[in-house]
Amino acid sequence: VTRQTSDLQAEVQNKIALRNRLRKILKRAKIVSDVLEIEKELANVQTELDQLTGILKSLRSQVSSRPSRSRSNVFLPLNLRHSRAIPQG
Repeated sequence: VTRQTSDLQAEVQNKIALRNRLRKILKRAKIVSDVLEIEKELANVQTELDQLTGILKSLRSQVSSRPSRSRSNVFLPLNLRHSRAIPQG
């Protein structure tokens, strides 16, 4: 989940940068067809950004609501975590 969160955060940052670049281009656009095309792309990018942000919030919520692992279990070697008495013969 942590990797997914990191990947999504990077994607959100990239979409924000793209949105900002498109806004700058839109300010310089002079032809109506260019303005319409840029606005359409801006709407698509904003929709994707909203979706990614929602997913990211959901993942973060899942992570924060998970119970933490018991520390006593984390540092034990595997053979001690599930040890059984071995018959001596």
